[in-house]
Amino acid sequence: MNDPDHIAARDKSKGELRAKILAGLSEREAALTSELLDFKESLAGESDRAAVVRAGQFLDDRLKLLIAASMVDEKKPVNEFLEYKGPAGEFSARIKLAYFFGLIPVNARNELRALKEIRNRFAHTASSMTFEDDKVKSFCGQLKFHGVPKGATQLDGQEIPLISIFRRSMFGLAVHITRAICKATHASSPTDYEIPNGKEVMSIYARSLISNSKYAHLLVDPTGSQEG
Repeated sequence: MNDPDHIAARDKSKGELRAKILAGLSEREAALTSELLDFKESLAGESDRAAVVRAGQFLDDRLKLLIAASMVDEKKPVNEFLEYKGPAGEFSARIKLAYFFGLIPVNARNELRALKEIRNRFAHTASSMTFEDDKVKSFCGQLKFHGVPKGATQLDGQEIPLISIFRRSMFGLAVHITRAICKATHASSPTDYEIPNGKEVMSIYARSLISNSKYAHLLVDPTGSQEG
């Protein structure tokens, strides 16, 4: 419906709902949530290819934010680590890193992997690509964050389009990762190690790790002599 009054009323209602959602949040939480809502709206009007590209960009950026929020609070080296040519500059590397350090669960990792495969399929195919492609269908079958029960249909009884399943999954995944960002805390660096003097290095090691061994003294005095 393109009636101006209807559009104005709809936009006002959406604005009021957004205000209620953001009310009471911290400045950072409100900013992240506002971006999340923008992401949801942007997916709705996109073509198949544009929706995939948009989802890939947004979730790649969310992973970057999650990892940065969980690392030591040193902006420059963290940015260098996460920038495009850095060790964690690519989507696949960020997925692995976030999972290996316990920042995301297995099902979120699997969902991100499926997104990566779908994105690559669209990006590396020059011809017109849609969600009707067999490989894309297969990867969409791996998506779980949409929350749609198996066998569910639209109100008219028709099968739910894969693009709708994809959009729901990507928004659900984005919600999960955004919540993780909001809860994340920076890692703390251990206090500097107090470096002992010369022979004390092995003496301390021997006392702390294998002090009960009759051979511990060899770490302190390789000649094998024992005093006393």
